[in-house]
Amino acid sequence: MFLDAYKNKHVLVTGNTGFKGSWLSLWLQKLNAEVYGYSLKSPTNPNHFDLLNLNMRTEYGDIRNYKKLASYITEIKPEVVFHLAAQSLVRKSYFNPRQTYETNVMGTLNLLEACKKIGSVNVFINVTSDKCYENTEQIWGYREIDRLGGYDPPKHLFDLLRDICQKGNFNSMAMDIFETIDGQFYINELQSMFGSYNNSQMYINGKPGRYTYKEGQYIFEEGYFNIFGSCLLRVEHFISILKKNIGI
Repeated sequence: MFLDAYKNKHVLVTGNTGFKGSWLSLWLQKLNAEVYGYSLKSPTNPNHFDLLNLNMRTEYGDIRNYKKLASYITEIKPEVVFHLAAQSLVRKSYFNPRQTYETNVMGTLNLLEACKKIGSVNVFINVTSDKCYENTEQIWGYREIDRLGGYDPPKHLFDLLRDICQKGNFNSMAMDIFETIDGQFYINELQSMFGSYNNSQMYINGKPGRYTYKEGQYIFEEGYFNIFGSCLLRVEHFISILKKNIGI
């Protein structure tokens, strides 16, 4: 099928000490590729990677360490990259979400940035999990055309926040929500948006913005609404008060 597609090609496999990464490395070697690895050491002994006893160079390092990762990639100059390195344990992500995000998001960004700078990479395969797709309990595997999972917080949480704002005479409020393993939502923190040091405190499907309440519906507005420490929001609010009270 692949004929000589990988023959003598420099191929980098991140996460090559894992189960899928070790099988992929073996397969690529069978296709006569020159395989390189970048990964943490396997946490178990024995493990599949060691049992395979592959004759390949592996740099042991954390994908979050950009300097070390970039130095290694600059040295080996891969033409094809398979990115499998990840914190893939769902239960662990509940207990250590920051490490999970740093590894899976910033680690991927580190790899992409390093590959972009060397100019030798022609193919980049970013491996993900079927957990990113909406669970429809189907018996077959998920495909790229299937609907992604994720959804807005339930309406009753927005209603609660709106009620608090009205009773406290707040013009704007940020709500910190976390979801439990069994799908329950809880409010961890409420804070005024005025004075925030971030340009945006909310991202929906990767887009910055805010929710507003208009004609009985909660509408997501894309944009950065906390620029300059929310000073623009302050000015807009002050102008709206002037218009309301003195009719300017």
